[in-house]
Amino acid sequence: MAWIAGVDGCRAGWVAVFLNPESGERETRICRFFEEVSGIAPAPGMTAVDMPIGLFDEGVPGGGMRDTAARVLLKKQRSSSVFPPPSRRALGGDSFEEAGRLNGAAGLTLQSYCLFPKLREVDGAMTPHLQERIREVHPFDACVACWSAERILRGEAVRIPDDPPLDARGLRMEIWG
Repeated sequence: MAWIAGVDGCRAGWVAVFLNPESGERETRICRFFEEVSGIAPAPGMTAVDMPIGLFDEGVPGGGMRDTAARVLLKKQRSSSVFPPPSRRALGGDSFEEAGRLNGAAGLTLQSYCLFPKLREVDGAMTPHLQERIREVHPFDACVACWSAERILRGEAVRIPDDPPLDARGLRMEIWG
């Protein structure tokens, strides 16, 4: 099995935890920009990132199928950790108020707005081809994301929803866990 990686945003950029499941060798890197993560060579067989991949052009209340289904699975205790991602249009907002207006009736959480710099990086870098080896997950840190990457490669992970819709750029709107 190839190297795998788990990635999460941090103040310095992105923390990436790499694991070779066969040898147990581990490495941690801080990457300043998401493009560094997506361009690491040799590329890990699977990279799991705790950040939305695939966005609606217009705001959708609740965030759409992936977020609603994830909240149901996590039940009341953890469902609030899945917040609706903003629309691609809202990412263009220069302030919380403007971004909320651009997100329309879906509204906007402050938690989501605070992630805009990271969301812009991921959205700008992702392509349908890249999504074959970089997947959205919903754990709570880079180490757990790495574990999720291994589960995806082994075919043990769950995709939510089973048949995800595509955004306007052809990215699957799904969460793996």
